[in-house]
Amino acid sequence: MANEIFEIVVNLAEPILLFVLLKGKMDLKRRALPFAIVGIIVLAAATTIMNKLQLDYLAVSFIDLVLYMGYSLLLFKGDLTLRAVWPSLMVYIIVFSNTILYAIMALVSAKTIIASLQPTALRMLAQTAYMAVAILLVIIVLKTTKDLDRVSSKIAVGALISCLICIGAMYLLLETTITAAESEISTIKYGAIALLMTAVVLLLLIMFGQTNKWAQKYADELIVSKSLKREVQYNSEMTAVSQTVRQLKHDYANHISVIASMTADGDIEGLRKYMNDYKSEYGSIERYAITGDNTLDSLLSYKKMICDVEGIEFDITAVGDSIPHTGLSEVEISSLFGNLIDNAINACRKLDPEKRRIALSIRKMADMMSIRIENGRIVSGEEKKGEEPHGLGLPRIKKIVEAHDGVCTIMPETDKFTVEILLSTVSAEDARNEA
Repeated sequence: MANEIFEIVVNLAEPILLFVLLKGKMDLKRRALPFAIVGIIVLAAATTIMNKLQLDYLAVSFIDLVLYMGYSLLLFKGDLTLRAVWPSLMVYIIVFSNTILYAIMALVSAKTIIASLQPTALRMLAQTAYMAVAILLVIIVLKTTKDLDRVSSKIAVGALISCLICIGAMYLLLETTITAAESEISTIKYGAIALLMTAVVLLLLIMFGQTNKWAQKYADELIVSKSLKREVQYNSEMTAVSQTVRQLKHDYANHISVIASMTADGDIEGLRKYMNDYKSEYGSIERYAITGDNTLDSLLSYKKMICDVEGIEFDITAVGDSIPHTGLSEVEISSLFGNLIDNAINACRKLDPEKRRIALSIRKMADMMSIRIENGRIVSGEEKKGEEPHGLGLPRIKKIVEAHDGVCTIMPETDKFTVEILLSTVSAEDARNEA
């Protein structure tokens, strides 16, 4: 009776190990846990019945293989080929563990093998050792394949075929060893061959695990290398941009000085000639947006020029002429839009060239003016979850909006950053005067 109970426990342990292996490599389908538990009991019952019917061990192995694959395919999710490979590997572990055990016994004597096949205390001890080996192998597989989440279909099919071949080879070796024992033939050579095969397979497992580590290390180094290359390219681009911007600032300072001097002297003709010469050399600054406010139009045109120099796509959409009716002073307009655009430019500088884009929209909505600016971004690893990001100038932007009873909404996302502002087209001061 004790032997029968122990047989049932061992038969139950095998599908439990299967579940542990599958759960370690894949995710259960939604609400599949109760079915997985029932499945463990069904698999254990099937193995017990097959043993009672004294089916050939190879037949039992391949029936278990079909049942284990069905268990994996029905209850777990992930790559289809891997859902077939892992249960195949589990059946191989079962056969492999038996082979190791009988190989060791074969080195002792043929009588030991025969005794372990009978319902005796030695059989219980052998089954305990078998389960210990199987558990150890499952742990080794989980450890050596921890970074293996997906493989190509060809590799997966190759692994599946390899498992089937190994199951057959281990079965033949096991069957030969047991047959030799029953025929009272010396089993030492069979035990030695089995242990040699076991050593080869263990060596392959170790090599597989080491290869995984090397592959992961190479992948990490490749990521670092690409990151450093991108950083060098970025620094090179920023150096060139910085030099261009400094030259532009220097030139503008000189131009403004000359224009101021001619204006003070009243030299209108000289000023007209100077501006014509300037247009001939540099070209005129194109007005990309007509907002109804000269200060803002000039600022947007200047920022568009900076974006062109830095390779940033700057799309401006302006509908209506609400700016003059918001109560914003020229200083506030320059500060509000300057900070918004500068924040976006700074964020775009950290992106790959093809992702550098800023979209600015200014439009009238009933008695409100809507300002919306959107740009790409990279989330910093140090940015705390749920914490509001602080771009340069955001406090100043909020202060200006609040001073005019407006609303400022900041919307940070994984790959983009949006700021939306609503301002009344009647200033707070005008409202108080009308009251």
